[in-house]
Amino acid sequence: MTLNRNNSRQKSDRKQLLMLSGLLLAIVAVAAVCTELSSGQSKSQTAGPAVKKQDTVSQSAAGTESPKTEAASGSEAGDSSKAGDSSQEMIVLTDGKSEAASSDDLTITAAESEEKPSQAIVVQTDGLKGDNALCDLGLAYERGTGGHAVDYARAAYWYAKGVKEGSTCAMNSLGYMYMEGAGVQKDYSSAFSLFLLSAEKGDAEGAFAAGYMTERGWGTDYDVRKAFGFYAMAAEKGYAPAENAVGTMFESGAGVDKSYEKAFKWYELAARDGDVNGIYNLADKYRQGKGTAQNNEKALELFGQAARMGNAYAQYDYGSMLAAGLGTEKNLVEAYAWLKISTDTLKQGEGILGAVSYLMSKDDLAKAERLAEDYRKKYKSLASSAAVSLSDAPASDKISSTYPKKN
Repeated sequence: MTLNRNNSRQKSDRKQLLMLSGLLLAIVAVAAVCTELSSGQSKSQTAGPAVKKQDTVSQSAAGTESPKTEAASGSEAGDSSKAGDSSQEMIVLTDGKSEAASSDDLTITAAESEEKPSQAIVVQTDGLKGDNALCDLGLAYERGTGGHAVDYARAAYWYAKGVKEGSTCAMNSLGYMYMEGAGVQKDYSSAFSLFLLSAEKGDAEGAFAAGYMTERGWGTDYDVRKAFGFYAMAAEKGYAPAENAVGTMFESGAGVDKSYEKAFKWYELAARDGDVNGIYNLADKYRQGKGTAQNNEKALELFGQAARMGNAYAQYDYGSMLAAGLGTEKNLVEAYAWLKISTDTLKQGEGILGAVSYLMSKDDLAKAERLAEDYRKKYKSLASSAAVSLSDAPASDKISSTYPKKN
C-alpha cells in the first residue's frame, strides 16, 4: 500500500511539473503579445531626447539599402520652416543682464562672481568638446566636471550666452534645462523654440528633440506629421534615436502610412548605429515575423544585446525566451537571473519568475540568485530612469517613450 501511494504521488508530481511547464510556455506566449498592454511600455520603444549632449556616429552598414530618402520625403514637415516659428525673442544674456522672452518674461540670473569664458576656454574633461567654449563651460557646470561644482543656474547662464553666439550645442542643452526646469523655470515653449532654432541650423539632435515635443504637443501644437518630418530630418543625418523614432512611426502608422517593412529597415539602421531601443524593436520584429521572416534565434541574440545594455524590457523578454527554450535550448538558471533583474523595474516579470523558480532545484535556484546579483551590478536596469509615463504619450501614438533623467 505504501509503494502504491508513493507511485501515485510521483505520478501526481510529474503531472504537476508537466502542467507547470505548459503553463510557463503559455505565459511566455501571452507575454509576447500582451506586454504592450501592461503598465510598463509597449513593444515598440523610443527614447526621448537625451538630457546630456550626445555624440552620435552616423554610419550605415555596407550593402544595406538606406530608406532615408524615402522617409524624408514622406511628410511635408521635413521642411522645418513649416513646423513652427522660431523668430520669437529668445532669452539671452549680455554681461549679466537678461533680455526678457516675448511671453513669459523669464530671466536667468548670473552668479555673483562671474567667471569669464576667457578664463575657462578649454574644458575637455568627461568628453566635453573643446571647439565650443561657451557650451563646454555650461556643460562643465551642469555635470560638475573640470574643477567646477555642479551649478545648474550658472550652466544655464553660459548656455544662454552660447545661444546668442549661434551654438547648436548650447541651444540643445538650454532646451533640455527648460524641459526639466533645471537652473531655470520649467517652460516647454522656450524648450521647443530652442530645439527648433537648432533644427533650423541643421542640427540632428535639435531636430529630434523638436520632433519629440511636437509628437506630444509640448510647447507647440500637437502634429504627428510634423513630428515625423523632424524625425526624418534627424534620421537622414544618421542620428540613431531618430532612426528608431522613424521606425516606430512607420510601425504605428502615426504621421505616415503604416508599414512593417519600412519600420524594420529603420530599426535595422538604428540598431547598427547603436541605439538600444532600435536593437530591442528589431529583436521584437524578428520574434513576431513582422516586416521580415520570423527568426527566434536572431530575436534572442538581439534581446540579449539590448539586455546587456540595461534595457529592462529586453531583460524580461530575453529571460522569457530562455525559460521557454525559444531560439535556444532551455536554460532556467540564466532565465531566472535575467527575469530577476528585470523585476527591479517591471512588475510583469514577477509571475513568470515564480513559475520558473518552481521548476528549479534548490541548488540551481541558489546559483541563479547569485548570477542575478552579478548581472544586476553589470547590467543595471535602465527603465527605472524613465520620467515620462504612458499618460504623457500622445493619444494616437501606439508607442510609449522613456525620457532619461540627469545622471
